Amino acid sequence: MHQYITDTEYAVRGLIELITVEEMQLAQLQSQYEGLSSKKRYLKQSLLNAPFDEDIVHLREQAMAITLYKTQEELADLQNQIVALQNSIDAKSVSIDALCGAILQIAKQGISIVHGGLSGCPDGRSIGTGTDAEKLKNVIWQARNQSMHYEEGNFKYKQSLIDCFAKLENSWGSKFSLNLNANKNLAHAVIQELGWKDYLRYESDMQSLI
Repeated sequence: MHQYITDTEYAVRGLIELITVEEMQLAQLQSQYEGLSSKKRYLKQSLLNAPFDEDIVHLREQAMAITLYKTQEELADLQNQIVALQNSIDAKSVSIDALCGAILQIAKQGISIVHGGLSGCPDGRSIGTGTDAEKLKNVIWQARNQSMHYEEGNFKYKQSLIDCFAKLENSWGSKFSLNLNANKNLAHAVIQELGWKDYLRYESDMQSLI
């Protein structure tokens, strides 16, 4: 492994943890919610299918009705937690973009230190789909530049950056549109598509480049 990757591991791991901690919590809550929703549907259907007797309330149906009520309460509580956590993530979106930009800066700096620029750097894996697939090295380079200069406006972007994000937009939609996201840091969207919410994925990509 190149020494640069080793030297910057602590910083990148810390940044990824800050970026993903609430996203991981949200994913866990959403998974719990889906599980409880399935349980609720099962209980409701079971009660509907239970034999009806106006004179006798069977213990099994009583137990199911109580469990259904408790499940509905748990779902309501989970929904409140999900909304609160999503609001927290949304409130931190600018900070998250900045943290993602820092990761791209570290990655781009590694390319610069080792190869002096893009020309001597290996391409890395393909990013995107079909004919719009981009080279990993170019996505890192152009995304870092977009993250560093987004406040200056689209008219300041070089053509190489514009072309790169056009391909990303064709692959993954409007979240990469420079026109629709003018004056917005798109680093988080890039980090998500690179799969760099996992340090080992980041490390593997950087090893392929430097």
